[in-house]
Amino acid sequence: MVADSWFDQRTDAWLYQRVVEQMPLAVAVWQAETDDLHGLRLVYVNPYNATTVGVDLSPFVGRHLADAFPSIVSTPLPGHILAVALEREPGYQEIHETAGAPETRLQLDVRPLGRRCALVSYINIAEQQAAASCQ
Repeated sequence: MVADSWFDQRTDAWLYQRVVEQMPLAVAVWQAETDDLHGLRLVYVNPYNATTVGVDLSPFVGRHLADAFPSIVSTPLPGHILAVALEREPGYQEIHETAGAPETRLQLDVRPLGRRCALVSYINIAEQQAAASCQ
C-alpha cells in the first residue's frame, strides 16, 4: 500500500500559491487559447512583478497580449512565448531592455507548464551588470 502524502491536494494548491506569491522573482503565466499570437492571454502574475517591472501587471490578467501590451506584439518575444506554450520550443531566454527606462534590463526565462501555458520569469539584472562593469 502506498502511503498518502501528508498534504492533501487542497493544502498543496494553497502552499504552492503562497510560495509563488512570496518568492522574490517576478512571474507571469500566458495561455495560448489559439495557435496564433492573438490568442495569448495573461492568466497569472505574482505580486513581485510590480517590484521588478515598476508597474503592477495584475490589472492586465485576463487580457490578450495584443490588447494589454500592443508595443511588444511586433517583437520576437510573443512568438517565443507562444511556441513554448504550445511546446514547439523547450524554453527560451533573452535579455530585454525596457524602452524609456535604461535602469531596467530584464533577464527573461520562458518555460512550458503544460495545458498550453508558458511561465515567464524575469529579474532585473541592471544593477548586477552595473556593479560588474565597475570592477
